[in-house]
Amino acid sequence: MARRKKKKDSWWSMLPFLADFGKTGKRRRKKTAETTGQIWMVLRIVAVFIVLSGVATGFVYLDRYAQSIEDLTRFGPLEYYHLPEWVKASPAIGEQIDKIVGEAVALEPGTAEAVAVRLGALPWLYNVYTQTAQESVRVRADWRKPMAIVQQGKNKVHIAWIEKEDPLYDLDQRRVNVIDFVPVEGITMVEITGSGVSIPRMQNGLGTWSAPEIVTTAEMLKALGNMDRKYFSQKPLLGQIQRVDISNFGGRKDSKAAHIMLYATDGTEIRWGAAFGQASTYAEATEVEKVGSLYGFYRKYGTLIGKVKCIDLRIAQVIPPRPMD
Repeated sequence: MARRKKKKDSWWSMLPFLADFGKTGKRRRKKTAETTGQIWMVLRIVAVFIVLSGVATGFVYLDRYAQSIEDLTRFGPLEYYHLPEWVKASPAIGEQIDKIVGEAVALEPGTAEAVAVRLGALPWLYNVYTQTAQESVRVRADWRKPMAIVQQGKNKVHIAWIEKEDPLYDLDQRRVNVIDFVPVEGITMVEITGSGVSIPRMQNGLGTWSAPEIVTTAEMLKALGNMDRKYFSQKPLLGQIQRVDISNFGGRKDSKAAHIMLYATDGTEIRWGAAFGQASTYAEATEVEKVGSLYGFYRKYGTLIGKVKCIDLRIAQVIPPRPMD
């Protein structure tokens, strides 16, 4: 009898999930189920890997897109119109501005408005107007210029006159601005000593002070400053005044002594007398006469220092007065 040829395994029997069919064509169910589970496990792992790769790739492209947008954003400095010389000469004020705004800002819609709000929060500026230009943000503002310093213990502040354009100006109330102290260069300031009224509380480094002894002293300094600006801008008289002593304001210590005293840098006494605006109450020379006498002396000698021990302005002098406004 002829020998039957051994039947070769078909190609599909080589596949893992079909290899368990026996020669009789019956499936070995148990092994096939295990193999199928392994295949599904591999497929799940592959699917998860593909999803995670896609997410990672998306983040990479998103980061590149964000960087490209940032590269397209232009930045520029603040450009000030009519910036006062004393501000330019005062690095401390510039540092305050850089701290709240930054040295450069994004030149994009909305930036100008945001810069105006931030600058307006500083005590030095008011009436702030901004505009985004091609290479900068242009700033136009009014500045509160300090005229004096008051120190009580560790508390030290600037005193600044309130101009009519200032939002803090009140026609019905005489008061001055109070600003947290920072070093200010390029202007003449005197120290006011002997105040009997505490420095008021401030918000964001700014406040107002309506104490008569402070307001009247500021009015006196403003009158002297006007004379300096008009006639002695190259060598201001206030540059030789070190401090104003108001400890005897209203004669609270000695009614016969000068209520207000000025001291030159060498200690020379300048007896101003009654508070500014109250000369007639105490039968003293008028404010115009006092200013005229003081500047007449200054014009004659060219200095307040080293000429006399005392200049008494309470009695009207022959020297013709100069206008204060």
